[in-house]
Amino acid sequence: MKINQEGIAVRTMEEMSKLIGGVIALGAICLCATSCSDQGASTTRDSWYRPAHNSKSRDAEDLASSRIHEVLPGSELKAEQLLLDVGCREISAEDAAAFVGKPITPVPGTGFYLARGVYLNRGTGSFSIAIKGERLWVDHGCLGRTPVPMKRQALVLQLPRLPSEVYVTCGMAE
Repeated sequence: MKINQEGIAVRTMEEMSKLIGGVIALGAICLCATSCSDQGASTTRDSWYRPAHNSKSRDAEDLASSRIHEVLPGSELKAEQLLLDVGCREISAEDAAAFVGKPITPVPGTGFYLARGVYLNRGTGSFSIAIKGERLWVDHGCLGRTPVPMKRQALVLQLPRLPSEVYVTCGMAE
């Protein structure tokens, strides 16, 4: 900052750019912290909700959407019973087809797994799945403006192996 001939403090263009950039970054952080957080987005927290202690690993493999299948409403009860004590379990190709209502084309090097999921607004979002080693991240992101009850959604996934750790989250952005 410099003082001009009239004694007024004047900022250079570089200083103004840095200041404006900082204000924009701070605003984005505040917006994300309040809009994308699961705190307050849900009126209830389901027992299937299980956030990771650390964030998802950067080198985790994102699962293609073609390998993510939602269990049909008529099969949810059976799926929930199978997932009563575990976050994920291996199932047969026949069971996978029955859970989603149609045969699923096998992907070489993968098996069929039933996994826990939760969501807030089904219609304005989607599931994203990532895996690294023995860890699986199941997340549903959606849009919304008001808190809603968290709901369960079992999924049939095509994975290379059974994960030992399953993290299940959901979030809402405005």
